[in-house]
Amino acid sequence: MTKIVLAGADGRMGRAILKVLPDFKGLHLTGALESMGHPHIGKKIFGEVKLHNELMAIIRDADVLIDFTSPESSIVNLKIAASTGKPVVIGATGHNTDQRAEIASLSKMVPIVHSPNMSVGVNVMWKIITEAAQVLGADYKIDIVEAHHVHKKDAPSGTAKKMVEMIEVACGEKVAKQVNVKSIREGEIVGDHEITFASPYETLSISHHAVSREVFAAGALKAAAWLVSQPAGLYNMNDVLGI
Repeated sequence: MTKIVLAGADGRMGRAILKVLPDFKGLHLTGALESMGHPHIGKKIFGEVKLHNELMAIIRDADVLIDFTSPESSIVNLKIAASTGKPVVIGATGHNTDQRAEIASLSKMVPIVHSPNMSVGVNVMWKIITEAAQVLGADYKIDIVEAHHVHKKDAPSGTAKKMVEMIEVACGEKVAKQVNVKSIREGEIVGDHEITFASPYETLSISHHAVSREVFAAGALKAAAWLVSQPAGLYNMNDVLGI
């Protein structure tokens, strides 16, 4: 049985993870974390598991940390987990260059899965986008549209940024800089992404629509189950899924 601690346990993604956790028979929640001053600190959040505000108090007895907090908090939590030798799945998005470098550095101590999107479908889409960009990128106009709920703080989304990175790898920096990215923040949209390759003669569109947050939750739990048996290093969902 793999024992997990969930950071951001009472947030949107935290609650989604707790909803699907019973489907993962090999995983067991032993700790739940929220920020200092959270109104539910000390209350039971999942079975007999209470909500804590100090990670060190609950991480030592766990096997892996899943973090869906903020870029800043995820780095703080990662440092604590790494100091105890615990693997970490980072689902928080919006990290800046320095924070990504910090993650890469700490991955020399513990195994880390860091992905801007835990969805299986999105990770398959990224592979398709890479192949399309290699063939079309230099001669087609590329546009990306991503839409999320009004509460999402970072824009463009990490998924959209990853699309641009893949185009840069496939086609070069010049093509990547010409990609137009549009971000929409409205309602309670879980996550929609579409990339379009257009020429005067045809248009190719590749899109992904997330029906519920549970798709990201399931991916994060798959990552946690996989990560506990890996050596120190920085991994992504392609590694988890074997894509």
